[in-house]
Amino acid sequence: MSQLIVVGVDGSPQSVVAARWAAREAARRGTAVQLVHVWTRHARGARDVQMRGATVQRAAMDGRGVLEIATALVRQDVPQADVREQLIDGIPARQLVESAAEAAMIVLGARGHGGFASLLLGSTSQRVAAHAPCPVVVVGQDAERPPTGRIVLGLNVHKASAAALEFAFSMAARTAAELHVIYGWAVDDTYARFSKGSAFNLDELREQERQALSDVLDPWIAKAPQVNVVQLALDATADAALVAASAEADLLVLSARRARTGPRHLGPVVHSALRHATCPVAVVPEEL
Repeated sequence: MSQLIVVGVDGSPQSVVAARWAAREAARRGTAVQLVHVWTRHARGARDVQMRGATVQRAAMDGRGVLEIATALVRQDVPQADVREQLIDGIPARQLVESAAEAAMIVLGARGHGGFASLLLGSTSQRVAAHAPCPVVVVGQDAERPPTGRIVLGLNVHKASAAALEFAFSMAARTAAELHVIYGWAVDDTYARFSKGSAFNLDELREQERQALSDVLDPWIAKAPQVNVVQLALDATADAALVAASAEADLLVLSARRARTGPRHLGPVVHSALRHATCPVAVVPEEL
């Protein structure tokens, strides 16, 4: 897999924000950012062959214009960026997933128009996040706010994702950010998992969960001592804790666990974060 960062652009302000975010990350990595616009040749409402041909030609021209404008805006914000353009005919979600096969990361704006999703979890965003073989970062307008110097990783210590841990530690090291690792556990879920109906001591349970988080993180901290890690095992639901933490973060990192075969779906925590988080969200695939 290359280090190329792919960005879906559709002419919307959100896609430009995503492209700028991706260009800054590409510059830090010393790699290129590729702006991809997907257009379709299926002309709606065209009554004859000649009209359909003209509509297709116009769509392709408009796509080239979208790429040229996005490139100019990205280079204005990140002059050192190596920006490339790609115009593709096809179905947006499918083409972006195919592009991701040769990328280190794919970046999408939280809201768009045209061939891209008009809602945060529209068909394109949802399908790309669920199927792309590389991390997918969904970027909202809040990505333009002043940086906080903090990255948040959501972690389930009982199903810890090595891919998400590697991504989060690498991003924190690259940006000199503080890494907050949040393990949200609800007492009812823990009770059902461990106590099996017997009485339990809540203070002891909290200490067990803190220790479980520490046990998972210790080897990663040893490998990346330059990263300042804050460990938070919270008696709270994971989605609520992560959405709250996103208000003070530059990036929220989550894992998407996938079966090798069969349908792929984003879990409820990822869905909630993509809908409600106020910082960019990275969805990192983890094959089961």
